[in-house]
Amino acid sequence: MARTTTALPALATLTLTTLLCGCMSSSPPGLEVTGARVGPSTEGRSVVLIEIVASNPNKDGLPLKGVSYSVEMSGEKVFEGRRDAQASIRGYGLQKFTLPVPVSSSYIAAGTTRFRVKGELTYVAPETLARTLYDNNLRDWKTSFVGEGVVGQ
Repeated sequence: MARTTTALPALATLTLTTLLCGCMSSSPPGLEVTGARVGPSTEGRSVVLIEIVASNPNKDGLPLKGVSYSVEMSGEKVFEGRRDAQASIRGYGLQKFTLPVPVSSSYIAAGTTRFRVKGELTYVAPETLARTLYDNNLRDWKTSFVGEGVVGQ
């Protein structure tokens, strides 16, 4: 009898896990760093705008929640932060967004400043169960990205 008692909770857990995983059939968004340009500048300070294109391989839209990212310029870490995404990617669509990077103007030399960005995008999977889990702070869906290039090219 003890064997049946311990087997039932294990079977119930396995069944629930299988059902939950089976309901989550969407794919994460693709992320591509497409470039960086110099934005607004003041005396001694500049903002570099890193451009990202997110693509949705799913038929349903994906709400984007936030991006955590860090940036290196010329091999030195110059920024780390988080930004709310405040956007969605329509089904099978693309969404462009920029990540601001405030830096000292001394880092910016037109056409020669190399940058490297890495980060993680939080989004909500389109399935009803996924949205419920996210809304109740039980699960986040995330995907990572890395990109590099030269500012202004």
